[in-house]
Amino acid sequence: MRKYLILISTFLFLTACADSSEITTKGPYFWKAEKENQVMYILGTFHYGISLKELQCSDTISSSLEQSNFLWTEIGKELQEELQELIPVEIIVQEFFKKQAIDKSGNSFTSLNKKTQDFFLNKETQDLLNKLNIAEDVQVQDLSYFGLYSLLDGMCTFKNKEILQKIIEDFQKLYNIKLDVEIQELANTHNILQASLDEKHYILDLYKTNVQSINDFHMRIEDIEEKVKGYNKECSPENFRKKYGIVDQLKELLEKYKRGESLDVLTLLRTAIKNFGYLDDEQTKISEDHFIHNLLRKRNEIWVKKLLSAYESNKYSKVFVAAGTAHFIGPYNVLDMLKKENFSIKRFNSECLAE
Repeated sequence: MRKYLILISTFLFLTACADSSEITTKGPYFWKAEKENQVMYILGTFHYGISLKELQCSDTISSSLEQSNFLWTEIGKELQEELQELIPVEIIVQEFFKKQAIDKSGNSFTSLNKKTQDFFLNKETQDLLNKLNIAEDVQVQDLSYFGLYSLLDGMCTFKNKEILQKIIEDFQKLYNIKLDVEIQELANTHNILQASLDEKHYILDLYKTNVQSINDFHMRIEDIEEKVKGYNKECSPENFRKKYGIVDQLKELLEKYKRGESLDVLTLLRTAIKNFGYLDDEQTKISEDHFIHNLLRKRNEIWVKKLLSAYESNKYSKVFVAAGTAHFIGPYNVLDMLKKENFSIKRFNSECLAE
Protein backbone atom coordinates (compact mmCIF):
# COMPACT_ATOMS: atom_id res chain seq x y z
CA MET A 1 0.00 0.00 0.00
CA ARG A 2 2.88 2.38 0.77
CA LYS A 3 4.11 1.94 -2.80
CA TYR A 4 0.80 3.15 -4.20
CA LEU A 5 0.58 6.05 -1.76
CA ILE A 6 3.94 7.27 -3.04
CA LEU A 7 2.85 6.82 -6.65
CA ILE A 8 -0.47 8.55 -6.01
CA SER A 9 1.41 11.43 -4.41
CA THR A 10 3.50 11.64 -7.56
CA PHE A 11 0.36 11.92 -9.67
CA LEU A 12 -0.99 14.58 -7.33
CA PHE A 13 2.14 16.45 -8.29
CA LEU A 14 1.56 15.85 -11.99
CA THR A 15 -2.07 16.87 -12.04
CA ALA A 16 -1.15 20.41 -11.06
CA CYS A 17 0.29 21.19 -14.49
CA ALA A 18 -3.00 21.45 -16.37
CA ASP A 19 -3.72 25.06 -17.23
CA SER A 20 -6.75 26.88 -18.56
CA SER A 21 -5.61 27.17 -22.17
CA GLU A 22 -8.21 27.08 -24.90
CA ILE A 23 -9.08 23.57 -26.06
CA THR A 24 -7.38 23.06 -29.41
CA THR A 25 -5.31 20.35 -31.04
CA LYS A 26 -1.73 21.45 -31.56
CA GLY A 27 -0.10 18.19 -32.53
CA PRO A 28 1.82 15.66 -30.43
CA TYR A 29 4.75 16.45 -28.17
CA PHE A 30 7.00 15.10 -30.89
CA TRP A 31 9.90 16.90 -32.55
CA LYS A 32 12.46 16.38 -35.27
CA ALA A 33 15.96 17.73 -34.62
CA GLU A 34 18.43 17.85 -37.50
CA LYS A 35 22.04 18.80 -37.94
CA GLU A 36 23.90 18.13 -41.15
CA ASN A 37 23.02 14.56 -42.14
CA GLN A 38 21.85 13.29 -38.76
CA VAL A 39 18.28 13.19 -37.45
CA MET A 40 17.04 12.99 -33.90
CA TYR A 41 13.36 12.20 -33.23
CA ILE A 42 12.26 13.40 -29.80
CA LEU A 43 9.08 12.26 -28.06
CA GLY A 44 7.92 13.93 -24.84
CA THR A 45 6.17 11.20 -22.90
CA PHE A 46 3.65 10.93 -20.10
CA HIS A 47 5.01 8.01 -18.12
CA TYR A 48 1.72 6.32 -17.15
CA GLY A 49 -1.90 6.14 -18.22
CA ILE A 50 -1.52 6.47 -21.96
CA SER A 51 -0.44 4.10 -24.73
CA LEU A 52 1.36 4.80 -27.97
CA LYS A 53 -1.71 4.11 -30.11
CA GLU A 54 -3.62 6.87 -28.27
CA LEU A 55 -1.14 9.56 -29.31
CA GLN A 56 -1.69 11.82 -32.27
CA CYS A 57 0.41 10.66 -35.20
CA SER A 58 1.09 7.32 -33.50
CA ASP A 59 1.90 5.69 -36.86
CA THR A 60 4.41 8.45 -37.64
CA ILE A 61 5.99 8.11 -34.21
CA SER A 62 6.21 4.32 -34.53
CA SER A 63 7.70 4.40 -38.02
CA SER A 64 10.23 7.06 -36.93
CA LEU A 65 11.35 4.76 -34.12
CA GLU A 66 11.49 1.73 -36.41
CA GLN A 67 13.73 3.66 -38.83
CA SER A 68 16.09 4.75 -36.07
CA ASN A 69 19.43 3.15 -35.23
CA PHE A 70 19.38 3.93 -31.53
CA LEU A 71 16.89 4.65 -28.71
CA TRP A 72 17.57 6.87 -25.71
CA THR A 73 15.12 6.66 -22.81
CA GLU A 74 15.11 8.41 -19.46
CA ILE A 75 15.87 5.32 -17.37
CA GLY A 76 16.29 2.08 -19.27
CA LYS A 77 15.18 -1.28 -17.95
CA GLU A 78 18.62 -2.37 -16.72
CA LEU A 79 19.27 0.90 -14.88
CA GLN A 80 15.77 0.85 -13.38
CA GLU A 81 16.28 -2.65 -11.98
CA GLU A 82 19.67 -1.69 -10.60
CA LEU A 83 18.30 1.43 -8.90
CA GLN A 84 15.42 -0.51 -7.35
CA GLU A 85 17.95 -2.75 -5.62
CA LEU A 86 20.07 0.18 -4.47
CA ILE A 87 17.18 2.43 -3.36
CA PRO A 88 14.21 0.32 -2.22
CA VAL A 89 11.04 2.14 -1.23
CA GLU A 90 11.47 0.98 2.38
CA ILE A 91 14.76 2.85 2.75
CA ILE A 92 13.26 6.05 1.37
CA VAL A 93 10.38 5.83 3.84
CA GLN A 94 12.75 5.20 6.73
CA GLU A 95 14.91 8.19 5.87
CA PHE A 96 11.90 10.50 5.78
CA PHE A 97 10.62 9.35 9.17
CA LYS A 98 13.34 7.97 11.40
CA LYS A 99 15.11 11.06 12.72
CA GLN A 100 15.44 12.35 16.23
CA ALA A 101 12.59 14.82 16.70
CA ILE A 102 14.65 17.97 17.08
CA ASP A 103 14.55 20.71 14.48
CA LYS A 104 16.92 23.59 13.78
CA SER A 105 15.41 25.66 16.59
CA GLY A 106 16.05 22.93 19.14
CA ASN A 107 12.38 22.01 19.43
CA SER A 108 11.57 18.39 20.20
CA PHE A 109 8.48 16.26 20.75
CA THR A 110 8.13 17.66 24.26
CA SER A 111 7.98 21.18 22.79
CA LEU A 112 4.52 20.39 21.43
CA ASN A 113 1.56 21.32 23.58
CA LYS A 114 0.16 18.64 25.88
CA LYS A 115 -3.00 18.11 23.81
CA THR A 116 -0.90 17.38 20.72
CA GLN A 117 1.43 15.06 22.63
CA ASP A 118 -1.53 13.16 24.07
CA PHE A 119 -2.99 12.80 20.58
CA PHE A 120 0.13 10.92 19.46
CA LEU A 121 0.84 9.05 22.68
CA ASN A 122 -1.78 6.36 22.48
CA LYS A 123 -1.78 2.69 21.60
CA GLU A 124 -3.71 3.19 18.34
CA THR A 125 -1.09 5.58 16.96
CA GLN A 126 1.83 3.38 17.98
CA ASP A 127 0.11 0.32 16.50
CA LEU A 128 -0.27 2.18 13.21
CA LEU A 129 3.39 3.15 13.31
CA ASN A 130 4.25 -0.52 13.71
CA LYS A 131 1.92 -1.47 10.82
CA LEU A 132 3.69 1.00 8.57
CA ASN A 133 6.85 -0.98 9.35
CA ILE A 134 9.02 2.12 9.09
CA ALA A 135 11.77 0.63 11.23
CA GLU A 136 12.11 -1.61 14.23
CA ASP A 137 11.56 -0.20 17.72
CA VAL A 138 10.63 3.29 16.56
CA GLN A 139 8.46 5.21 18.97
CA VAL A 140 6.31 8.21 18.12
CA GLN A 141 8.63 10.40 20.19
CA ASP A 142 11.55 9.42 17.90
CA LEU A 143 9.96 10.77 14.74
CA SER A 144 11.03 13.97 13.08
CA TYR A 145 8.43 16.72 12.80
CA PHE A 146 8.15 15.73 9.16
CA GLY A 147 7.54 12.17 10.30
CA LEU A 148 4.82 13.28 12.72
CA TYR A 149 3.18 15.35 10.02
CA SER A 150 3.29 12.40 7.62
CA LEU A 151 2.08 9.98 10.29
CA LEU A 152 -1.11 12.03 10.54
CA ASP A 153 -1.63 11.46 6.81
CA GLY A 154 -1.05 7.74 7.40
CA MET A 155 -3.65 7.71 10.17
CA CYS A 156 -6.08 9.43 7.86
CA THR A 157 -5.37 6.87 5.17
CA PHE A 158 -6.12 3.89 7.42
CA LYS A 159 -9.25 5.61 8.66
CA ASN A 160 -10.46 5.77 5.05
CA LYS A 161 -8.93 2.53 3.80
CA GLU A 162 -12.04 1.38 1.90
CA ILE A 163 -12.12 4.63 -0.09
CA LEU A 164 -8.38 4.36 -0.66
CA GLN A 165 -8.70 0.80 -1.92
CA LYS A 166 -11.14 1.92 -4.61
CA ILE A 167 -8.83 4.81 -5.56
CA ILE A 168 -5.90 2.39 -5.81
CA GLU A 169 -7.89 0.03 -8.04
CA ASP A 170 -8.75 2.89 -10.42
CA PHE A 171 -5.20 4.15 -10.27
CA GLN A 172 -3.75 0.71 -10.98
CA LYS A 173 -5.60 0.57 -14.30
CA LEU A 174 -3.77 3.71 -15.42
CA TYR A 175 -0.46 2.74 -13.82
CA ASN A 176 -0.38 -0.48 -15.84
CA ILE A 177 -0.28 1.50 -19.09
CA LYS A 178 3.32 2.67 -19.54
CA LEU A 179 4.23 4.60 -22.66
CA ASP A 180 7.99 4.55 -22.04
CA VAL A 181 8.00 0.78 -21.59
CA GLU A 182 5.94 0.37 -24.75
CA ILE A 183 8.53 2.40 -26.67
CA GLN A 184 11.33 0.22 -25.29
CA GLU A 185 9.51 -2.97 -26.21
CA LEU A 186 8.89 -1.75 -29.76
CA ALA A 187 12.61 -0.99 -30.07
CA ASN A 188 13.41 -4.50 -28.83
CA THR A 189 11.14 -5.96 -31.49
CA HIS A 190 13.18 -4.19 -34.18
CA ASN A 191 16.55 -4.95 -32.54
CA ILE A 192 17.28 -1.27 -31.95
CA LEU A 193 20.14 -0.53 -29.56
CA GLN A 194 19.11 1.27 -26.36
CA ALA A 195 20.68 3.22 -23.53
CA SER A 196 19.66 5.37 -20.56
CA LEU A 197 19.97 9.13 -20.62
CA ASP A 198 20.29 9.20 -16.84
CA GLU A 199 23.50 8.21 -15.05
CA LYS A 200 23.37 5.86 -12.07
CA HIS A 201 25.73 7.95 -9.96
CA TYR A 202 23.70 11.10 -10.53
CA ILE A 203 20.37 9.46 -9.63
CA LEU A 204 21.94 8.09 -6.44
CA ASP A 205 23.34 11.54 -5.58
CA LEU A 206 19.95 13.05 -6.35
CA TYR A 207 18.30 10.60 -3.97
CA LYS A 208 20.72 11.59 -1.21
CA THR A 209 20.10 15.27 -1.93
CA ASN A 210 16.33 14.75 -1.76
CA VAL A 211 16.62 12.94 1.58
CA GLN A 212 18.83 15.70 2.96
CA SER A 213 16.41 18.40 1.76
CA ILE A 214 13.58 16.63 3.64
CA ASN A 215 15.72 16.40 6.76
CA ASP A 216 16.58 20.09 6.52
CA PHE A 217 12.95 21.25 6.47
CA HIS A 218 12.23 23.44 9.45
CA MET A 219 8.88 22.05 10.54
CA ARG A 220 7.21 24.54 12.82
CA ILE A 221 5.50 23.47 16.03
CA GLU A 222 2.32 25.23 14.96
CA ASP A 223 2.23 23.15 11.75
CA ILE A 224 1.92 19.96 13.78
CA GLU A 225 -0.47 21.41 16.34
CA GLU A 226 -2.78 22.89 13.69
CA LYS A 227 -2.84 19.62 11.73
CA VAL A 228 -3.80 17.70 14.88
CA LYS A 229 -6.47 20.27 15.66
CA GLY A 230 -8.06 19.91 12.22
CA TYR A 231 -7.51 16.15 11.94
CA ASN A 232 -11.15 15.02 12.18
CA LYS A 233 -12.36 17.51 9.59
CA GLU A 234 -9.50 16.89 7.18
CA CYS A 235 -9.93 13.12 7.43
CA SER A 236 -13.64 13.06 6.78
CA PRO A 237 -14.55 10.70 3.90
CA GLU A 238 -15.58 13.67 1.75
CA ASN A 239 -12.29 15.55 2.17
CA PHE A 240 -10.20 12.40 1.87
CA ARG A 241 -11.91 11.44 -1.38
CA LYS A 242 -11.34 14.95 -2.71
CA LYS A 243 -7.65 14.95 -1.77
CA TYR A 244 -6.81 11.56 -3.25
CA GLY A 245 -9.42 11.35 -5.99
CA ILE A 246 -6.89 12.00 -8.67
CA VAL A 247 -7.98 9.59 -11.39
CA ASP A 248 -10.46 11.99 -12.99
CA GLN A 249 -7.92 14.82 -12.74
CA LEU A 250 -5.28 12.62 -14.30
CA LYS A 251 -7.56 11.64 -17.16
CA GLU A 252 -8.26 15.32 -17.84
CA LEU A 253 -4.54 16.05 -17.90
CA LEU A 254 -3.92 13.10 -20.22
CA GLU A 255 -6.47 14.52 -22.65
CA LYS A 256 -4.62 17.84 -22.65
CA TYR A 257 -1.36 16.01 -23.28
CA LYS A 258 -2.88 14.01 -26.16
CA ARG A 259 -4.18 17.21 -27.76
CA GLY A 260 -0.78 18.84 -27.40
CA GLU A 261 -2.11 21.64 -25.24
CA SER A 262 0.17 23.84 -23.19
CA LEU A 263 1.44 22.20 -20.00
CA ASP A 264 2.90 24.78 -17.61
CA VAL A 265 5.76 23.07 -15.78
CA LEU A 266 6.43 25.92 -13.35
CA THR A 267 2.77 26.15 -12.38
CA LEU A 268 2.86 22.38 -11.83
CA LEU A 269 5.86 22.78 -9.56
CA ARG A 270 4.58 25.72 -7.51
CA THR A 271 1.17 24.18 -6.96
CA ALA A 272 2.72 20.90 -5.84
CA ILE A 273 5.04 22.66 -3.39
CA LYS A 274 2.14 24.70 -2.04
CA ASN A 275 0.15 21.51 -1.47
CA PHE A 276 2.76 20.30 1.00
CA GLY A 277 1.37 22.93 3.34
CA TYR A 278 4.24 23.11 5.83
CA LEU A 279 6.97 25.03 4.01
CA ASP A 280 7.70 28.65 4.78
CA ASP A 281 8.51 31.11 1.98
CA GLU A 282 12.23 30.46 2.16
CA GLN A 283 11.83 26.69 1.97
CA THR A 284 9.32 27.01 -0.87
CA LYS A 285 11.90 28.95 -2.88
CA ILE A 286 14.60 26.41 -2.00
CA SER A 287 12.33 23.54 -3.11
CA GLU A 288 11.55 25.24 -6.42
CA ASP A 289 15.22 25.97 -7.07
CA HIS A 290 16.12 22.39 -6.13
CA PHE A 291 13.61 20.97 -8.61
CA ILE A 292 14.65 23.26 -11.46
CA HIS A 293 18.37 22.84 -10.88
CA ASN A 294 18.64 19.15 -9.99
CA LEU A 295 15.66 17.43 -11.62
CA LEU A 296 15.64 19.49 -14.81
CA ARG A 297 18.70 21.59 -15.57
CA LYS A 298 21.51 19.28 -14.43
CA ARG A 299 19.83 16.15 -15.79
CA ASN A 300 19.12 17.86 -19.10
CA GLU A 301 22.75 18.96 -19.35
CA ILE A 302 23.87 15.36 -18.76
CA TRP A 303 21.42 14.14 -21.39
CA VAL A 304 22.48 16.69 -24.01
CA LYS A 305 26.12 15.83 -23.41
CA LYS A 306 25.31 12.19 -24.19
CA LEU A 307 23.26 13.11 -27.25
CA LEU A 308 26.04 15.34 -28.60
CA SER A 309 28.63 12.64 -27.98
CA ALA A 310 26.55 10.18 -29.98
CA TYR A 311 26.13 12.76 -32.72
CA GLU A 312 29.85 13.48 -32.90
CA SER A 313 30.66 9.77 -33.08
CA ASN A 314 28.68 9.70 -36.33
CA LYS A 315 27.64 6.09 -35.59
CA TYR A 316 23.93 6.63 -35.96
CA SER A 317 22.22 8.56 -38.74
CA LYS A 318 18.87 8.49 -36.92
CA VAL A 319 18.25 8.30 -33.18
CA PHE A 320 15.05 8.35 -31.18
CA VAL A 321 14.70 10.01 -27.77
CA ALA A 322 11.76 9.30 -25.42
CA ALA A 323 11.58 11.03 -22.03
CA GLY A 324 9.24 13.04 -19.81
CA THR A 325 7.68 16.01 -21.57
CA ALA A 326 8.82 18.46 -18.86
CA HIS A 327 12.40 17.99 -20.06
CA PHE A 328 11.48 19.44 -23.45
CA ILE A 329 9.12 22.28 -22.52
CA GLY A 330 10.25 23.33 -19.04
CA PRO A 331 13.03 25.72 -17.99
CA TYR A 332 16.51 24.88 -19.27
CA ASN A 333 14.95 22.34 -21.61
CA VAL A 334 16.75 19.94 -23.91
CA LEU A 335 15.41 21.49 -27.11
CA ASP A 336 16.80 24.93 -26.28
CA MET A 337 20.15 23.35 -25.45
CA LEU A 338 20.20 21.54 -28.79
CA LYS A 339 19.33 24.75 -30.63
CA LYS A 340 22.45 26.34 -29.11
CA GLU A 341 24.39 23.49 -30.70
CA ASN A 342 22.97 24.46 -34.11
CA PHE A 343 20.32 21.78 -34.36
CA SER A 344 17.19 22.81 -36.23
CA ILE A 345 14.09 21.85 -34.24
CA LYS A 346 10.67 21.27 -35.78
CA ARG A 347 7.56 20.09 -33.96
CA PHE A 348 5.13 17.73 -35.68
CA ASN A 349 1.71 19.31 -36.21
CA SER A 350 -1.75 17.71 -36.05
CA GLU A 351 -1.30 16.61 -39.68
CA CYS A 352 1.84 14.73 -38.64
CA LEU A 353 4.22 17.00 -40.50
CA ALA A 354 7.35 18.50 -38.95
CA GLU A 355 7.20 22.25 -39.39
